[in-house]
Amino acid sequence: HEAGELGGNKQAHLSLLPLPVGHSRVEESPTSPGAGFQSPHCEWRRRVANRCRRANGAECRRCSRRSEADEKDVVLHQGVLTSFRCCVCNAVFMSSMENRPVFHSLSVTMMCLDFNLKTSDSPDTDFPVRILNLRQGALWYKKDNKFKIPKGGSSSSSSHLKCVSAYIRFHLISPIIQETPDNLVLFDLFINILAHNLAELAYEADVAQLEYKLMAGEHGLVIRLKGFNHKLPLLLKLIVDQLMDFSTEPSVFNMFMEQLKKTYFNILIKHNRLGRDVRLLILEPHRWSVIQKYRALTEGLSIQQLTAFVAALKSELYAEGLVQGNFTSAESREFLQYFT
Repeated sequence: HEAGELGGNKQAHLSLLPLPVGHSRVEESPTSPGAGFQSPHCEWRRRVANRCRRANGAECRRCSRRSEADEKDVVLHQGVLTSFRCCVCNAVFMSSMENRPVFHSLSVTMMCLDFNLKTSDSPDTDFPVRILNLRQGALWYKKDNKFKIPKGGSSSSSSHLKCVSAYIRFHLISPIIQETPDNLVLFDLFINILAHNLAELAYEADVAQLEYKLMAGEHGLVIRLKGFNHKLPLLLKLIVDQLMDFSTEPSVFNMFMEQLKKTYFNILIKHNRLGRDVRLLILEPHRWSVIQKYRALTEGLSIQQLTAFVAALKSELYAEGLVQGNFTSAESREFLQYFT
């Protein structure tokens, strides 16, 4: 560590830590040394330093070395020291709020461990090319040929991480979505509840800086993922499993019914959004207005209708996907098999 032992110029490093919620930064007055330590922020900095001292010397479970906790290694949540990283093997451990720290290894299910660049198995192209065209779906692919080496020959880790990232996007198209206003409302409910079901299961992916998003398109569900390529297929598989085994509780269903009512109502009371909806209703021959969807929702829908709609949706899916980044074309072909 650059700063060495705690104390001395350590305060300069502590001043760079984020402030706890509700506290403002108060600097020490140059004419009255030590006066700043009376502020809530400086007291918080002192507590962080104490926590680092108590964590110092604890034995790492992975490498059995004595850890040297530093302010650069600690993880803070709303001003509370929750974990720190071993300076020898980079293992992350949780720290209890008691005086003697207790360590628990974090789950590595979604933690990215492989940061190697994949060897390309297809010619470099400027644009994505279609590598699969099946009755159930199609797949477009483009190998990353822009960030293969760090920018300008630099060896910085931030430049290297750009070249080990990937982007996956799938559009699950079904003709039944636009058949009736009821189906459109049920589709919106399905997306909201599916995202709710994934929130807890995909938490580790969020911590590992893997991003995902579910969006309701005009004709189907859009799944977008990006992040480090190592565990991105695992996150996609998790989303597909939740989609195929979709279920919900009556309380969750009723909660999102009320939330969707407020969403539709807010669209109707905003003249610019209502005007856009009416304009598209005139231009597009097979389009249902927000008023029709709001009426279908207020007339009542049941959880049984949602279950029947999801079953019909899954039976008539056409999956079209794009894979771009640090993946080979052989690996990308496997992603389409998740849906087919």
